[in-house]
Formats: sequence, structure tokens, C-alpha cells
Amino acid sequence: MNSPPRKDPLAPWAEDLPPDWGCSRLDHVTDVIFSNVDKHSIEGELPVSLCNYTDVYQNDRITSMIDFMLASAGSREINKFQLHRGDVLV
Repeated sequence: MNSPPRKDPLAPWAEDLPPDWGCSRLDHVTDVIFSNVDKHSIEGELPVSLCNYTDVYQNDRITSMIDFMLASAGSREINKFQLHRGDVLV
């Protein structure tokens, strides 16, 4: 016997999903990371182009045609936060 869908106050829309679909928290199915790269250029760091939240919000796709903000970052930050083809940004 199927039990009725559990009502989740944070996702009331979930009960309207097709019965063969699942519903999971985003942080349970992917890596969620927040960049700590600041918007400054610091001597001794490497130059980078920053993809800010407004770049993500205002564009359907992130491409090299976007006029990104210039700043700098350490190699550790670059390795951790650089974007790759196929990344999903929210």
C-alpha cells in the first residue's frame, strides 16, 4: 500500500512531481562550494577573470564573450574554484 506523499513545508511543490521522480536536497547530490575569492587584485597573485553571481543571473550560458571582472587569486583558489565546461552555477 502506498502511503500519501509527505508534506514538506520547504518544498510544497514536491508532492506534484511525477510518481517515478525522486526529490533530493541539492547538497546531497552534488558538491556545493562558495568561492572566497575576493574582488581585488593583490600583488604576487595570479590574474583571474571573476564570474560573479550577476554574470550567472543575467546569462543563460557562461561563455568567454562575457565581460568578466578582473582580479587576482592564489593558485590554491584557482584550482578549487575555476569553472569547467558542464559546471552548473546557481
